Amino acid sequence: MNSIREILNIISNFTFKTKDNKRISLIGILQQENGNVILNARSVTKNLTYLNEDNFIIYGTISATKITLLGCRISEQNYPYNSKYFYTIIIPSEIIIGGKFKQIPDVIKISCEIESLYSMFSESPLQENYNDDTLHRNVVLYSSFPDPIEASDKYGKIQLFQGYSFCNSSNSYEYRIIPEVIYSFNHSISLHESIARISRARILFSFFGHIFIPFGELSFFIKNIKEPFGLWLNYSENIAPHNEPFLIRTSHFKNEFQKIWNSWISLFETATPIPLLYYEIITERSIGINSFLNLTQTLEIFSERMRNEFAWEYAHKKNYNKQGNLPLKYRLMDIVNLNNFLFNFDEDLLCKFAKSLADMRNYFTHYNDVKYIEPTFGELTAAIQVLKFSLLSLIYTSLDLSKNIILDCKHRVAFRDIDNNIEIIFQYANRVNKMKNSSK
Repeated sequence: MNSIREILNIISNFTFKTKDNKRISLIGILQQENGNVILNARSVTKNLTYLNEDNFIIYGTISATKITLLGCRISEQNYPYNSKYFYTIIIPSEIIIGGKFKQIPDVIKISCEIESLYSMFSESPLQENYNDDTLHRNVVLYSSFPDPIEASDKYGKIQLFQGYSFCNSSNSYEYRIIPEVIYSFNHSISLHESIARISRARILFSFFGHIFIPFGELSFFIKNIKEPFGLWLNYSENIAPHNEPFLIRTSHFKNEFQKIWNSWISLFETATPIPLLYYEIITERSIGINSFLNLTQTLEIFSERMRNEFAWEYAHKKNYNKQGNLPLKYRLMDIVNLNNFLFNFDEDLLCKFAKSLADMRNYFTHYNDVKYIEPTFGELTAAIQVLKFSLLSLIYTSLDLSKNIILDCKHRVAFRDIDNNIEIIFQYANRVNKMKNSSK
């Protein structure tokens, strides 16, 4: 029993240890609210003074299944007048299914089923050979799966592959194809660190799909123990996954995954804010003006961390010789030049385009309505789409994906209006120039 669904809504006994090693008993029930799990519990009033800690661990047994609630905090408490019990709601950060742990365990391997990755696989997941033997009334189904896509790094080995589950009833048989990512580590690391490591793969695949990719069912292994432990993350985003074709699919990277993974780890560790800001955008926490500002910020970080020397060279070429922080327009000029195989700008249009995006950003950050004007909703939307595509192109280029693969993304549904959006940005540039000329 490694599924969260099988331990919900069952009254059970729980225990936690205080900082001075006193054992406190609770009786309660795990319930799911708004996608996350809470422990609705009660205990005798004399224990109330001990439940004032944060980030504590609770463990117990539910229908013969051992469980551990990590990172617990009190959400609310209720103690009726003249009652010998108090009632509390406790929210854990993670739930381990299949084991009792008095401290956060160390992990040698972690795996995650991610159904959203199904559209990333280019090959048919089930190579089947179906024979209907009418003479003997037998049906034979043969299946085979492609080899795992894998890479090694300084932390261990990562594998991407497709498995399947099977269930049957009196009138049906069902095979479910389940993409899975496994990260095996060179040595045991903390559970939280293992989650962070496998999250790097999930974020990479989010860039490949340009969509939010939620974690599926997680499990982990401890050294010298064969059976896995189930893991529930109680802080996951309640966002419906998109079943859309990925921009980058396994046929684009399966033979080069080692090189791509090395480049991705290097990029992630060199410019960590980039995937964090991108995550805000694809989870739609950042929309409209905030999305635009996050995108320009992301490109500025990329320039500073990955192309600072080239950006300064571009500025010097444009006779900019000041010291201090380099203005955004020069960083964008270098980035647009790097991506110019997508746009085919001449030098004048390239500079005009980059300056237009910088002027839009400066309106919101500097609010100088003499130098800058507010972009319309259409202009802002166009800029957001172009900046998204520019960011993806930078990431794909950094991962050594070919220009032909990136150019093909321009014709996908998400970015098929890029050329029209570019024209809208130039219209904004013309409005700015007209305002400046009229004020002279």
